[in-house]
Amino acid sequence: MKVFKCILVRLVPGLLLLAALVWMLDFLSVRLNIPKRELYSVIRVDQLYAIPNKWNEVDWSRGDPVMEKCVNSLLPHGGLRACWVVRGDTMHVNRI
Repeated sequence: MKVFKCILVRLVPGLLLLAALVWMLDFLSVRLNIPKRELYSVIRVDQLYAIPNKWNEVDWSRGDPVMEKCVNSLLPHGGLRACWVVRGDTMHVNRI
């Protein structure tokens, strides 16, 4: 049990430090624009509405597409999602 506690005492702060370092480097990369790149992109996201009916079934209705602004980084910044996440989720389902 002592060995497990010793490993935990070293592992948890190390992981927290690593996460903070990754976030800080990603933040500086966006803030200082290193490497030179477009900081933001605009990606089309399709809207799909799921409307339940009285027979316990779901009617699907396609909505107008929305242009979503995203940040080209590893993590989200400034209230924007990372572009690699938005590109993987271009169909948004709205449940009504």
